[in-house]
Amino acid sequence: MDPNAIYGNPNNLVDLFEQSVTNFPDIRFLGTKNPESGKYEWLSRRQIAERVDNLRGALKKLGLAKDDKVGIIINNCVEWFVCEQAVHGLGGVFVPMYLQELPKVWKYIITDAAIKFLFVRDESVYEKVKDFKQEISTLEEIFVVYGEGVNTLSALEEMGRKNPIPSVKPHWSDLAHIIFTSGTTGDPKGAMISHGNASWAARSSIDTFELNETSQVISILPWAHVYGQNCDLHNYACCGGGIAFVESLDKFMQNVQESKPTAINGVPRIITKIYDAIMQGVNADPV
Repeated sequence: MDPNAIYGNPNNLVDLFEQSVTNFPDIRFLGTKNPESGKYEWLSRRQIAERVDNLRGALKKLGLAKDDKVGIIINNCVEWFVCEQAVHGLGGVFVPMYLQELPKVWKYIITDAAIKFLFVRDESVYEKVKDFKQEISTLEEIFVVYGEGVNTLSALEEMGRKNPIPSVKPHWSDLAHIIFTSGTTGDPKGAMISHGNASWAARSSIDTFELNETSQVISILPWAHVYGQNCDLHNYACCGGGIAFVESLDKFMQNVQESKPTAINGVPRIITKIYDAIMQGVNADPV
């Protein structure tokens, strides 16, 4: 059987998102709660695509090439997706890491994956990894996502705005992600996920769960794990649905009430929280 026919279209994560921008340009896509107003604020695919284009231009100017590895240390957020798409649009490989992790584990992953550029959440994370540039031969630069100055995401986006470049379209067999395990049986192991694998999983779940532009999920599963990417990210990006970011596990039920998702994907710990919240309500008003 022809593998090209199996993977169909779109068969890479760049086409998957860009086609969704064409099909659903102004429908709400990524929602983040504003702590001041207490309300969720949404960005459209068109708005996200503009940021992706800008960052891609900057990374190209800095020398990112096909198969180069880019890491990120941050929880699920708008900027995670912007960085991922910009890297993929140059044929690069995205390597997400957990924010709640030991620096020695980050160092191992960055070394093992031969990461060239690294994005970190803020200055507090930067302070923990800044010496890696002298200790890891492949690591050329570290950028701060939420910060001010030259080596920040906002500075890169401004650079790329002045240096636009079209995206490349990876082959379905090209490497998209390296997803590292938690290392419970030794050092973390990197699972190599192709564009065909990720895009096929996204399109299949859309058909299986009948997702569309009215669908909305609350994002609590980490995108540094393949389960989170398959259930809460690329399928909703493709189908026109929305993704609302949870503030924290403690605020999960509150965020569910505020964002009103049509679906929740979880693990036992999350399901237990939902059950406990329901039973608390039942016990408070059993009639």
